[in-house]
Amino acid sequence: MARLDPRLLNLSSTQHGLLLRSQLRDLGLDRHDVARLLRNGTVERTSSVVFRLRGTPATVAQRRLAAVLDAAPSAALAHLSAARVWGMYRHGEGRTHVVRPRDGRHRHSPHLAIVHTSLRLPPDHLLVVEGTPVTTPARTVVDLATDQPLGRVARMLDNAWGHRLLSIGELAAVVDTVRASGRRGVRLLDHLIAERLGHVPAESALEIRFEQILRRHSLPPMRRQVDIGDDRGWICRADHALIDDGIVVFIDSATFHRAVLDRAHDDSQTVRLRAVGLTVLRFSDAQVLYDAAAVAHAIRTARAARNRAA
Repeated sequence: MARLDPRLLNLSSTQHGLLLRSQLRDLGLDRHDVARLLRNGTVERTSSVVFRLRGTPATVAQRRLAAVLDAAPSAALAHLSAARVWGMYRHGEGRTHVVRPRDGRHRHSPHLAIVHTSLRLPPDHLLVVEGTPVTTPARTVVDLATDQPLGRVARMLDNAWGHRLLSIGELAAVVDTVRASGRRGVRLLDHLIAERLGHVPAESALEIRFEQILRRHSLPPMRRQVDIGDDRGWICRADHALIDDGIVVFIDSATFHRAVLDRAHDDSQTVRLRAVGLTVLRFSDAQVLYDAAAVAHAIRTARAARNRAA
């Protein structure tokens, strides 16, 4: 390989070993110079506008940035690709998704990603992660609502909310920004936002699964993370509660409720809760994940018993 131009090294070091044709032009290199770099092995072509400095590691971060640069200088990782970055979607890498402004200035047809366009892509809807522009968690959820099923969008929203990646107020603000453009999915997002206002975000897949069981079996929604006490003071925080029915629910994962001392603590907790007149339901993580019918039946039975006793 020919001696490396330090300007190329410096520039590529900030871009996972990548270089744009326009950046090479800004450095004073014409098409003949670029052809020479290709011939002598200094760079290799990734797309018609993106080059990779030969010898740099081929990483996931490099592939993602290459797709963004190939789409447009103002593009960003988006949709399912952005959801993967934020940990909201954990399936395989798959095709890269990017979004770029719909402003008519992009004549180049990118080949490294599925490209989405947007009339509204303000700077505050983007963040830089590992050197690559990415839509914020809130904007990612808004974009996903345009083409993903309701259940998937709801799960990813609850995942992001439970991990403090976004707030419902932030999500609502992004929805308002894109609403005027006639964007698909706005009504779906309005519904999800209204459904979550006044609630504590689900912090685990078990809580999300439990709430799915309630909806699918036509059971009333329950309040999350409810503090309960007696004349001796605070007893515990129930995972879910039907306050009017006097029912509290705990989801006991094997991780935190398997040891003898843990079970003894749970038993003591249950005794105090029953002493103040509450019905206590405890479900294992296996029941919530794999035996929805049994969970729903237990809740219905408890409600019926409370109604008979009233």
